[in-house]
Amino acid sequence: MGGAIAAVIGFGGMALVGTVSSYEAERLVQAALPSLRFLASTLAAAGATIMALMLTMLSLTHGQDRDFKPSHYHRLRQVSTLCSVLIAGSVLLLLFLAIPIEESDTVQRAYSYVYYGLSAAAATATGLLVAIVMMLNYAIRNLVGIFVPGASSDLIQAEESREPVGARRRS
Repeated sequence: MGGAIAAVIGFGGMALVGTVSSYEAERLVQAALPSLRFLASTLAAAGATIMALMLTMLSLTHGQDRDFKPSHYHRLRQVSTLCSVLIAGSVLLLLFLAIPIEESDTVQRAYSYVYYGLSAAAATATGLLVAIVMMLNYAIRNLVGIFVPGASSDLIQAEESREPVGARRRS
C-alpha cells in the first residue's frame, strides 16, 4: 500500500505539470536527466543492499532452533523478487538515460512521450522501493519479536504443527 501511495505521489507530480508540448517536454527532460540518473543508480544500489540484507536475514532465521512458518520464507522470497525487479528496472532506466536522445532528430518530435515515460518509470520504481522497504520493515519487526523476552511472534510454528525435521529435507 505504501508503494502504491509513493507511486501515486510521483504520478501526481507529473499531473501537476500537466500536458506538455514537445518543446516543453524537451526542456523538462533535459532538466530532469541528472536527477533521474542519480535516482536510477540509487535505486539499483538500494536493491542490491537489500538483497544482501535478505541473505543475512535468511541466515539468521536458518540458524535458529525454532521452526518458522512458511509465510516468513514466502515474504523473504517476495522481497528478494521485488528487489531483483527493482535492480533490473533501474539498470534498464540507466541504460536508456545513457542514450544521447538530445542528439536524435526522431526523438525531438516525441519528447513528450519520452518525458511521460521517464516520469512514469521514476514514479513506479520509487513506489517499488517504498513497498520493498515496508515489506522488509514488517519482516524485521516480526523477526525482532522472536528475540524479545516474553514476547511471542507469528513467525514461529506451534509445537503441534511442526513437521519432523527429516520431512522438510525430503520435500
